[in-house]
Amino acid sequence: MKIALYSLLIALAMAVTLPSEARPRDSRGQKMTVYDASVVDVQPTFPGGERAMLSYINRNRDRGIRVDEPQRVICGFVVMPDGQLTCISVLRGVDEAVNREAVRLIEEMPRWEAGRRHNRDVAVYCVVPIGFR
Repeated sequence: MKIALYSLLIALAMAVTLPSEARPRDSRGQKMTVYDASVVDVQPTFPGGERAMLSYINRNRDRGIRVDEPQRVICGFVVMPDGQLTCISVLRGVDEAVNREAVRLIEEMPRWEAGRRHNRDVAVYCVVPIGFR
């Protein structure tokens, strides 16, 4: 199951491209190169890893959001070299309220550990499913 989920995440990350107008800019206002998670040497990670991220989501999810059956919102975002999350979007949603809650959860996440390529911190596009029950 874990391998299948990981494979799905990589496939989604490779299939989705970030529009050039949505690309983040550096401190000089220049558009930054955003790398796909599959081409970096070290992928960005939530502080504490995958289990810590699931714990964060479960602790901070709005309990008022109800779905009839388990659902997932697939969100994409860029992890900047400083770990900040930007360009957050819903790639596959459920309904407006659930989608907004998924985006809110990502917006309020702590800074991630940056991805690295050739020993440099780089901006990396990531895809994460947010589950609702």
